[in-house]
Amino acid sequence: MQQRSRPFKAFGLALLAALVITALPITLVAGASCKADIESEFRGEHEGTDRRIHIWKVDVTTSEICANVTFTLWVREIDGDGEESEQTKLFEIKASSREIKSRKVNHVVPLSTKVVDSRFEIYQCEPCGD
Repeated sequence: MQQRSRPFKAFGLALLAALVITALPITLVAGASCKADIESEFRGEHEGTDRRIHIWKVDVTTSEICANVTFTLWVREIDGDGEESEQTKLFEIKASSREIKSRKVNHVVPLSTKVVDSRFEIYQCEPCGD
């Protein structure tokens, strides 16, 4: 069996400790999550000279004292040529158990494009840091 020198053992232990310390925050952050709920209400469309804006009111609630919530808007569109496409956009809001947090969400499309389906979903919820 081969013996290693003390400096090499010390280096190995230091490297192992650094890996553990570096991985620790990642584990803690990945494990910290919460639950949030989302409701949306379509508020209408505004038409301009070359585009149409679809407008929703989005309400986010959570039982957390403070939470950073990311949610998605998914839309299915049909353009003037009949081609169908899907888009997903991310939005962020800070929510708390003390009140319902609301946000206005706009989705802009060319006049020739129609939004045929849409939905909002919670993507991520993390408690606020101290």
